[in-house]
Amino acid sequence: LDADGDKNPTVSALSKGKGEKETSSLAPSETGSENVSLDDLPFSFRRPKDATAGFSSGLKNMAKGIFGGAAAVVAAPVIGAQEGGAVGFATGLGKGIVAGAALATTGVCTGMYQMGRGIANSAEAMKEQKEGKEW
Repeated sequence: LDADGDKNPTVSALSKGKGEKETSSLAPSETGSENVSLDDLPFSFRRPKDATAGFSSGLKNMAKGIFGGAAAVVAAPVIGAQEGGAVGFATGLGKGIVAGAALATTGVCTGMYQMGRGIANSAEAMKEQKEGKEW
């Protein structure tokens, strides 16, 4: 369990109601491969109960994006060089920079989104806590 009490923090809550665990899948790729579940994505979309849970989830998303992006910038040129020498290194560097920027941007954006959702859910969480409800 993570700090949010979630067994699998990558469960999507894009359209889930309270207390429901949503699983969804993306359409098959053009290559005909199997569906990809949102549970397989590295970023959390679980509905945070309050600002604390939102900031926890958001900071994790940001860290995953930033460190994943940094890893892509380092790994892609190395793999490219192993497979194609100097040209492979240059190609890998370009791919790594693009992937790194995309991962970092996605992490920061999903992190801010989770933080905002947590803040928005705080009033409801306090009201329900006063009524003796557990989240």
